Amino acid sequence: MSNNLCQIFTICSLEFNTMIKIIYKIFIGYKEIRFPYMKIIWMPDLYSPMETSKNILNSGYVSVTPNGEVRLRQRILTEQPCLLTVQKVVEDDGKLNCTWIAKSYQHNADELQLYLENVVTLNDDLQGRAIAYSSEGFHDTVNTSTGQHYRIKVTYEIDTGITKAVLENALKQLTYK
Repeated sequence: MSNNLCQIFTICSLEFNTMIKIIYKIFIGYKEIRFPYMKIIWMPDLYSPMETSKNILNSGYVSVTPNGEVRLRQRILTEQPCLLTVQKVVEDDGKLNCTWIAKSYQHNADELQLYLENVVTLNDDLQGRAIAYSSEGFHDTVNTSTGQHYRIKVTYEIDTGITKAVLENALKQLTYK
């Protein structure tokens, strides 16, 4: 599954906000300024607990607005299990529900709040196969041994094309050989 993630957050630090005000006094009229983010800006530590591998592609920059809002856009390529069983094919006629979850592993709910805007754009690999998605109840909190953490989730319903009829036909061909 491939996800484009735009993280928007506000850093509530006096030093950071003072720096932004000084920069915007120099660059009067700018609506956004881009910065290299690795050295000067705190970044949230999001991960998907079910992923088996992840590759993050980004430009290395974040945009900062005059009010201190930070925007980081990343294309995250993740592999995570979404198992299709014979039982699911029979019960749901080849439709499969897959859920993508993201949460912070280091910052608790007092430090980092996660939410999704109710906008989900499907990538090319899901377009045409994803019948629907749901972001109902898309953010909540979970209790862990390290405290209470926010998480976000989106569930996709994917048409695999493997219907009950296709499965029955394949089974017939296997038994006749």
